[in-house]
Amino acid sequence: MRRSDCDGERNVKVYRDVRIVSVMSDRKGDYDILHRLQFCTRGLGNIRWQYNKRLMSGNLLCISSDMFQTEVLFAVVTNRNPEDLQKGHLTVAFVFEEDEDELDGELLDFTLLY
Repeated sequence: MRRSDCDGERNVKVYRDVRIVSVMSDRKGDYDILHRLQFCTRGLGNIRWQYNKRLMSGNLLCISSDMFQTEVLFAVVTNRNPEDLQKGHLTVAFVFEEDEDELDGELLDFTLLY
């Protein structure tokens, strides 16, 4: 049986071992605080980030450290640099002013939205 384009597995990209590696102020002034995240790149080596629509600037992400059982944090991609993504680095701003400086969890990017 062929999977349809509405299949949830195709519409949600999961990134594992997500950690906050630094916190900085936003020089552009769009957000107060930015968080630089690191994610596991195992299995992502063939992605051509410069042409791919994953983790696009402005995308809304869901992040959780308990596999989305009780905790869900929302963040927006603020800086999408293909060279950084290749290394597993991404800059985000949390939607609600979260006092997060430690995180070890998973990140969801919803491709259905673009």
